[in-house]
Amino acid sequence: YKDIVIETDEYCRPCSKHGKKPCFRDEQFCFTLISVDSVMEKISGILTVQNKEKKAIFIDRDGTLIKEKNFLCNPDEVEPEENSIEALKIAKEAGFKIIVVSNQSGVARGYFDEETVSRINQRVYDLFAQGGAEIDQFLYCPHLKNAKLPTYNIDCNCRKPAPGMVEKAIEQFNINPFKSFVIGDKLADVKLGFVVGSKSILVRTGYGQKQEKILQKTMSPNPEKVLNNLFEAVKYITGDLDREEL
Repeated sequence: YKDIVIETDEYCRPCSKHGKKPCFRDEQFCFTLISVDSVMEKISGILTVQNKEKKAIFIDRDGTLIKEKNFLCNPDEVEPEENSIEALKIAKEAGFKIIVVSNQSGVARGYFDEETVSRINQRVYDLFAQGGAEIDQFLYCPHLKNAKLPTYNIDCNCRKPAPGMVEKAIEQFNINPFKSFVIGDKLADVKLGFVVGSKSILVRTGYGQKQEKILQKTMSPNPEKVLNNLFEAVKYITGDLDREEL
């Protein structure tokens, strides 16, 4: 949350007390002109904004939401991970916004274009919506440093674990990252959660099992939990998974 400073616009600012000198005026107007009512009004405004803030689950696409196909470029090959549609239904019922955030370096490598990414995302949206699990937003990063295509050869702020995509969603949907989660099959997803202040869960689908082994050997931030798949992760988040069994 952002700090709020309540102040008066007096000509003697900055205050002489910063220099350890006594106030030269008849009274300390910087205090006396700030009323209890004005402070309460500010507090009320802050609480109102915070109450309107939403919680979200930021979900990786390939290997987490849908099966990993190694630079998927055909919408007809989209295959949801087991119980992932049901997982999103549970998350939506619990009041979470569903934001898909994915690195799509295949664009920068020249394997496919951004239109292909959009068509695949639309296919994912349609499949999940048909199952009653509508996804709120798809965000992706097409960039890659030292990429084949100069247009995408960018050291950007959106490629995970950089926070760009999450920050965009936070602004668009008024999301509180501290009430939110990141779920993915790579350490980049775990690091993303750490960067934006959200809890993260590493899943063992996709590259998850290999990443779990790497996690044990590195100094990377640890996830909140390592679970088998998206369904278990959402059940854990919503409190429906018996944590004593984990």
